[in-house]
Amino acid sequence: MTATRTRRPAAGHDRPTLLTVGEVADLLRVSRDTAYAWTGEGKLPKPIRIGRRLLWRAEDIDDLLRG
Repeated sequence: MTATRTRRPAAGHDRPTLLTVGEVADLLRVSRDTAYAWTGEGKLPKPIRIGRRLLWRAEDIDDLLRG
């Protein structure tokens, strides 16, 4: 039996449901450091912590970009 992927595309989206800080930074066209800073300042949606990683829901970032 093969392992299943933990990140699956959301319905209607061509990217994973959970985004890494690098993916969020790319979408916002800022550095990773800025994405982390904005998270600490509350300018970005609250991320989900899985182990040591912070991951953002793609839907939350889409909502942010839509205004």
